[in-house]
Amino acid sequence: TKVITVKELISNLDMVYVQPAKNAAAFTCGDRFTIYRTLGTVRDPLTDASVGVQHYIVGVLEITEIAQPYCTAKVIKSFRHIEDNDLLTPYKARSSKIAISDSLWSFDGRIVGVQEARDLVADQDIVFIDKGQKDGIKIGQYYSVYDQPEVLDKREQTKALLPPIDLGTILVLHVEETTATALVTAAKK
Repeated sequence: TKVITVKELISNLDMVYVQPAKNAAAFTCGDRFTIYRTLGTVRDPLTDASVGVQHYIVGVLEITEIAQPYCTAKVIKSFRHIEDNDLLTPYKARSSKIAISDSLWSFDGRIVGVQEARDLVADQDIVFIDKGQKDGIKIGQYYSVYDQPEVLDKREQTKALLPPIDLGTILVLHVEETTATALVTAAKK
């Protein structure tokens, strides 16, 4: 199911058209959907292995009129610009309140992506980590982010880890089986 826009900038309360997929269940007035687009495969920066697919949530809409071949819908919330051919998935209400939960004592994971493609990450940015439910990660857990550079002793031909550098903290917002989404709560470097 995809969105068809009739103007360039879509915002709250704007009307859009929805083209149901051929195998989609019938819509009814009042049905709500999350609007998203797929940005592509997220790859582990060290191994280049596929970690998952990044979906970019752009808004929420509600079906207001049933017609063929396009239904009419009203944008209830727009988080980012909405484009032609954005996709829909059934809306699931999520609380804006997150209960803090105990973090894992020993946890070794990596940030594998950033929601907004950029090199520098700051407070309030969204990041993706390479651990999820199967690793014991839960919503509401806080984690420290650090870098631990490796140095090569040329004389001894050995590698050694330098002391860790504290980069900041993240709060887990959403968890999948093997990945999680987190909010950067403090970026020190």
